[in-house]
Amino acid sequence: MALTQICFDCGFKDYSTFSRTFKQIFKQTPREFKKALNKKTDIYKEAKQYE
Repeated sequence: MALTQICFDCGFKDYSTFSRTFKQIFKQTPREFKKALNKKTDIYKEAKQYE
């Protein structure tokens, strides 16, 4: 899902406010968070193929 869509779904009127609030809470930008999450998901998928 696109970060801008997540922003609006969470009730924010603009992405910059969403990003600033997200960073205050999670100590990283939404883009950094999504990238790290995707990396973890990729590692999990790779491990599952060896089971």
